[in-house]
This record gives sequence, structure tokens and C-alpha cells, in this order.
Amino acid sequence: MIAADERRRSATCGALISLEKLGYSWCQDGASVTVYLPLTVTSKDAIECEFLPTRCSLRATDAAEKRYFFDLARTFAEIDPATSSVRVPKSRKHIVLKLGKLEAGLSWAGLRPP
Repeated sequence: MIAADERRRSATCGALISLEKLGYSWCQDGASVTVYLPLTVTSKDAIECEFLPTRCSLRATDAAEKRYFFDLARTFAEIDPATSSVRVPKSRKHIVLKLGKLEAGLSWAGLRPP
């Protein structure tokens, strides 16, 4: 599980920095919600991401070895882990997190429930 491993690593490698504090943007279509996280990473190998039906947890390390996290402890609606993904565009100026909607066509009012 990511959470237990991160606590051990944080004790030896320094604190994790919240990507939420750096800001993010998101948009949606009928099939998915896409989150854009402002972090430059060298490759997808610098990212760990876990998708569960009602949560998403991401950890990333930048070129300077600083460690970051982005957690959705509870998503607005259920996601489909099989159609969810994380990628780094060629520009490498951000991380793109795609959450596949379990219920296609459902409009999300936010990333988290009210």
C-alpha cells in the first residue's frame, strides 16, 4: 500500500509536498475526468499511482529528488480503475491524471463530494 511505504520513505527522504498546494486544473467529458498537476518530472517512471473505485493516490519525484503527492481520498463518484491512467506529456511540464468514470455521462460538480 502506498501510504505505509510513503511514511517510511518520508522519514528518511524528507517530507512530501502537496501538489494540491501548488494548484491544479481539471476538466471532464462523458467518459472521464482529467486532472492536470503542475509538476515537471523526467519520465513516467518517477510516478506511482494507485486507482481504487472511490480514491486515487499519486506520488511523484522531480529531477531534484523532491517528493510530491496528490490524494483524492474520496472521489465525487466512483471511478473505473481499469480505464484510469497517468501520463507525462512530451513537454514534461505537468502530469495528466485521467479518472475513468464508472457511470458514463454523470457530470461531476468537483473532484470530491460536497
